Amino acid sequence: LKAVNSDPDYYKSRLGLGYIYLQKQQLPKAIVQLETSIELLPTLEGTFLLGEAEEAQGNQPRARQLYQAVVRVDKNSKLGKAAAIHLRSLSK
Repeated sequence: LKAVNSDPDYYKSRLGLGYIYLQKQQLPKAIVQLETSIELLPTLEGTFLLGEAEEAQGNQPRARQLYQAVVRVDKNSKLGKAAAIHLRSLSK
């Protein structure tokens, strides 16, 4: 939070704060931070984490869209494979 306050336009601080909020199940706060991070600099990590936050929030269509974007960009990466697993579980 201190890093975001000192430089609100640095994507990585927003990404890290979003991750912390996600781990603490503070989903609305996580989504805001992760969306802001992606607006500043789109990354696979941010997109994947936002997908997890949306899924946990119950927004399956948005989560599916985000996971599909990760798979489309790099299906063979660790995140791409994890996103594919999430997509399969959302399809059940």
